[in-house]
Amino acid sequence: MPHDIRLAGPWEYSVDDGSTWDRCTLPFDASSHCGTPGETTVRLRRRFHRPSGLDQSSAVSIIVLADAKVAQIGLNDHGIVATTVECDAEQTNSVTSHFHVSKLLDEFNTLQVTLGANAQSLASAINATGLRIEDN
Repeated sequence: MPHDIRLAGPWEYSVDDGSTWDRCTLPFDASSHCGTPGETTVRLRRRFHRPSGLDQSSAVSIIVLADAKVAQIGLNDHGIVATTVECDAEQTNSVTSHFHVSKLLDEFNTLQVTLGANAQSLASAINATGLRIEDN
């Protein structure tokens, strides 16, 4: 049975090249944080410690619930492509993206998700994020 850990906060966001970060909470809507026209990319990040009790048989995934598919995330400066995407048939703006990260976890980790405020190719809002641990 999987064990889920919410990554509720603290989160930070950046609307520039990633040199300036401000605090935020989830759910987060990128369009509400872009103050000037033309800003289409918003970066979200959250730092977290490696969960305790993991062993070599533990499979760890990052789960992102957003308004559209999140195709890629960054973990510790590594780009990770979604392995599974699930769309909610009843809620068209609820898409769950899964990312396997077992081999990329460090003792202290930085997760980064890129959103698009006006870009149709990117999710524009994140509702929740978490870790899922499954022991095989």
